[in-house]
Amino acid sequence: MSANSRRAFLMSLVIPFTVSACGPKNESEQVAKQFMEAYYVKMDTKAAAEMSSGLAADKLKQQLSLLQGVAPDPASDKPQVDVRLASTPPAGAADEASYIFEVHSNAQDIGGRKVFVKVRQEGGKWRVSQFTEEFQGIPQAPSPPAP
Repeated sequence: MSANSRRAFLMSLVIPFTVSACGPKNESEQVAKQFMEAYYVKMDTKAAAEMSSGLAADKLKQQLSLLQGVAPDPASDKPQVDVRLASTPPAGAADEASYIFEVHSNAQDIGGRKVFVKVRQEGGKWRVSQFTEEFQGIPQAPSPPAP
Protein backbone atom coordinates (compact mmCIF):
# COMPACT_ATOMS: atom_id res chain seq x y z
CA MET A 1 0.00 0.00 0.00
CA SER A 2 1.50 3.33 -1.03
CA ALA A 3 1.83 6.33 1.29
CA ASN A 4 -0.91 8.18 -0.63
CA SER A 5 -3.29 5.22 -0.30
CA ARG A 6 -2.68 4.99 3.45
CA ARG A 7 -3.19 8.73 3.83
CA ALA A 8 -6.46 8.59 1.86
CA PHE A 9 -7.66 5.64 3.94
CA LEU A 10 -6.86 7.41 7.24
CA MET A 11 -8.59 10.59 6.06
CA SER A 12 -11.69 8.57 5.19
CA LEU A 13 -11.77 7.42 8.82
CA VAL A 14 -11.01 10.79 10.41
CA ILE A 15 -13.33 13.06 8.42
CA PRO A 16 -16.67 11.57 9.64
CA PHE A 17 -15.57 11.93 13.28
CA THR A 18 -14.40 15.50 12.71
CA VAL A 19 -17.62 16.51 10.98
CA SER A 20 -19.78 14.95 13.70
CA ALA A 21 -17.79 16.79 16.39
CA CYS A 22 -18.48 20.10 14.62
CA GLY A 23 -22.23 19.52 14.43
CA PRO A 24 -24.76 21.20 16.71
CA LYS A 25 -24.77 19.93 20.28
CA ASN A 26 -27.74 18.25 21.81
CA GLU A 27 -30.12 21.04 22.88
CA SER A 28 -31.25 19.28 26.05
CA GLU A 29 -27.62 18.86 27.14
CA GLN A 30 -26.90 22.52 26.41
CA VAL A 31 -29.81 23.61 28.61
CA ALA A 32 -28.69 21.30 31.43
CA LYS A 33 -25.14 22.72 31.22
CA GLN A 34 -26.41 26.32 31.13
CA PHE A 35 -28.52 25.63 34.21
CA MET A 36 -25.53 24.18 36.07
CA GLU A 37 -23.38 27.14 35.07
CA ALA A 38 -26.00 29.66 36.25
CA TYR A 39 -26.93 27.93 39.51
CA TYR A 40 -23.66 26.43 40.73
CA VAL A 41 -20.85 28.39 39.07
CA LYS A 42 -22.31 31.91 38.82
CA MET A 43 -24.65 31.42 41.79
CA ASP A 44 -27.41 33.19 39.85
CA THR A 45 -30.62 31.63 41.16
CA LYS A 46 -32.78 34.02 39.13
CA ALA A 47 -31.15 33.00 35.83
CA ALA A 48 -31.48 29.33 36.76
CA ALA A 49 -35.17 29.86 37.59
CA GLU A 50 -35.78 31.45 34.18
CA MET A 51 -34.76 28.23 32.43
CA SER A 52 -36.79 26.00 34.77
CA SER A 53 -40.32 24.70 35.12
CA GLY A 54 -42.26 22.36 37.39
CA LEU A 55 -40.55 21.17 40.58
CA ALA A 56 -37.27 22.88 39.69
CA ALA A 57 -38.98 26.25 39.21
CA ASP A 58 -40.89 25.85 42.49
CA LYS A 59 -37.68 25.04 44.38
CA LEU A 60 -35.84 28.03 42.91
CA LYS A 61 -38.74 30.44 43.48
CA GLN A 62 -38.78 29.38 47.14
CA GLN A 63 -35.05 30.06 47.39
CA LEU A 64 -35.50 33.47 45.75
CA SER A 65 -38.28 34.40 48.18
CA LEU A 66 -36.01 33.49 51.12
CA LEU A 67 -33.28 35.72 49.70
CA GLN A 68 -35.60 38.65 48.92
CA GLY A 69 -34.16 41.86 50.36
CA VAL A 70 -30.76 40.34 51.07
CA ALA A 71 -27.97 42.10 49.19
CA PRO A 72 -24.92 40.07 48.22
CA ASP A 73 -21.66 41.06 49.87
CA PRO A 74 -19.43 42.35 47.05
CA ALA A 75 -16.36 41.93 49.27
CA SER A 76 -16.92 38.21 49.75
CA ASP A 77 -15.06 35.83 47.51
CA LYS A 78 -17.11 33.43 45.47
CA PRO A 79 -15.70 29.93 45.64
CA GLN A 80 -14.40 28.45 42.43
CA VAL A 81 -16.78 25.72 41.34
CA ASP A 82 -16.01 23.02 38.79
CA VAL A 83 -18.86 21.20 37.08
CA ARG A 84 -18.33 18.04 35.04
CA LEU A 85 -20.93 16.12 33.07
CA ALA A 86 -20.71 12.57 34.44
CA SER A 87 -23.58 10.84 32.68
CA THR A 88 -25.68 11.43 29.58
CA PRO A 89 -28.98 9.77 28.75
CA PRO A 90 -29.21 6.83 26.42
CA ALA A 91 -30.92 7.49 23.12
CA GLY A 92 -34.63 7.27 23.63
CA ALA A 93 -37.35 9.72 24.59
CA ALA A 94 -37.30 12.76 22.35
CA ASP A 95 -38.99 15.11 24.83
CA GLU A 96 -37.17 14.24 28.09
CA ALA A 97 -33.56 13.64 29.17
CA SER A 98 -31.65 13.17 32.43
CA TYR A 99 -28.06 14.13 33.18
CA ILE A 100 -25.76 13.62 36.14
CA PHE A 101 -23.13 16.24 36.96
CA GLU A 102 -20.30 16.18 39.47
CA VAL A 103 -19.76 19.47 41.29
CA HIS A 104 -16.61 20.31 43.23
CA SER A 105 -15.67 23.55 45.00
CA ASN A 106 -12.40 24.95 46.27
CA ALA A 107 -14.20 26.18 49.42
CA GLN A 108 -13.10 24.44 52.59
CA ASP A 109 -15.40 21.88 54.17
CA ILE A 110 -17.86 21.84 51.26
CA GLY A 111 -17.15 18.47 49.72
CA GLY A 112 -18.41 17.33 46.36
CA ARG A 113 -21.87 16.52 45.18
CA LYS A 114 -23.64 14.77 42.37
CA VAL A 115 -26.50 16.63 40.79
CA PHE A 116 -29.29 14.88 38.89
CA VAL A 117 -30.85 17.22 36.29
CA LYS A 118 -33.98 16.31 34.33
CA VAL A 119 -34.93 18.41 31.30
CA ARG A 120 -38.18 18.31 29.36
CA GLN A 121 -39.28 19.85 26.14
CA GLU A 122 -42.25 22.14 26.73
CA GLY A 123 -43.78 24.08 23.87
CA GLY A 124 -40.76 23.41 21.67
CA LYS A 125 -38.30 24.67 24.30
CA TRP A 126 -36.10 22.64 26.66
CA ARG A 127 -36.46 23.50 30.37
CA VAL A 128 -35.06 22.04 33.57
CA SER A 129 -38.01 20.35 35.26
CA GLN A 130 -36.23 18.80 38.25
CA PHE A 131 -32.85 18.75 39.97
CA THR A 132 -31.65 17.01 43.10
CA GLU A 133 -28.33 16.92 44.91
CA GLU A 134 -26.51 14.08 46.55
CA PHE A 135 -23.69 15.20 48.83
CA GLN A 136 -20.50 13.20 48.49
CA GLY A 137 -19.09 14.16 51.89
CA ILE A 138 -16.44 16.49 53.13
CA PRO A 139 -12.91 15.52 52.21
CA GLN A 140 -11.06 14.34 55.29
CA ALA A 141 -7.49 15.30 56.12
CA PRO A 142 -5.16 12.31 56.24
CA SER A 143 -4.79 10.80 59.70
CA PRO A 144 -1.45 11.31 61.39
CA PRO A 145 0.75 8.22 61.39
CA ALA A 146 0.40 5.96 64.41
CA PRO A 147 3.29 6.24 66.93
